[in-house]
Amino acid sequence: MPDFTTYPRKFITYKWFRPILVFILLAVFFFISDLLIIFITALATGDINNVLDLATGGYDTLDAYTPVGVIVTLGGIAVMIPCLALANRIAGKRPFSSYTSSRGGWDFGIFFRCLLIAIVVCSLPIVVVQVFMSDRDGAVRFTAAGFIMLTIIGPLQCIAEEYVFRGFLMQTFGSWFRIPVLSIVCSAALFAVVHAYNLIGIFGIFLSGVFYCLDTWFAGGIEASSAIHIANNMTAFYTLGLGYGTLSSETNWQSVVFLAVFEALYALIIYACKKKGMFDRIKRDDAAVWNEKYNARIAEKETEYETVEFK
Repeated sequence: MPDFTTYPRKFITYKWFRPILVFILLAVFFFISDLLIIFITALATGDINNVLDLATGGYDTLDAYTPVGVIVTLGGIAVMIPCLALANRIAGKRPFSSYTSSRGGWDFGIFFRCLLIAIVVCSLPIVVVQVFMSDRDGAVRFTAAGFIMLTIIGPLQCIAEEYVFRGFLMQTFGSWFRIPVLSIVCSAALFAVVHAYNLIGIFGIFLSGVFYCLDTWFAGGIEASSAIHIANNMTAFYTLGLGYGTLSSETNWQSVVFLAVFEALYALIIYACKKKGMFDRIKRDDAAVWNEKYNARIAEKETEYETVEFK
């Protein structure tokens, strides 16, 4: 299996500057998409102030329990998937599936197996602590429609972040530096910076980013990191929505250490799965297929040019 971090270099169309162009387009498309979501949601609800508060309030006002809240906060992140796909289509010069894995795109078998591991290793301990070892300090926050929307959009929000931070950015740094550990640190650092927590919380997100990158590196794709990301976020949202605790930008060391222990355990299990050959199956050699098609197009153009010159 090709190394995931340096995989872009396998493509004949690779140029060091292409990720910069993709990033610029991604930022533009993402900004426009979020503005559209805010505008349409405000128009539909007639409450522009509430929508703006949801969009700009951070974790202290995050609403993952009502349809409007889910669409504005989580949907506003999930749109990064089509934004990245469009940016890559314009400037990336490689298949979008190559951001997913170096095994030929998304593998649902790997994803669901990793998700089961993540639920057992990470979700269950969180549920035990939140539900059985702490007092229920609030009323149920969910609306029925909000619960359904969260169940649909919540996982997409996690996968979107994995595409950008573990797929796009980790591969970008890996292709530039050709040092996997450096690509992991850079990607994790950016992942931490965009989360509006206190310094302890940012350090905790950095640790999570490192473990997610290791999961991706071991598995050769983002399915494993998406699984643990979904398990962590959805468990937190479900327990919080049922009134167990509150979400805050102020994080303490106990919660950081608690989560890091289980994320580290999950990463060790993913590494063991790698050693057992769980990620060895190659669905499709994206680079070989792409390079063959590209060379065929070049040869066709050269033939057409020679025909014109001969005439």
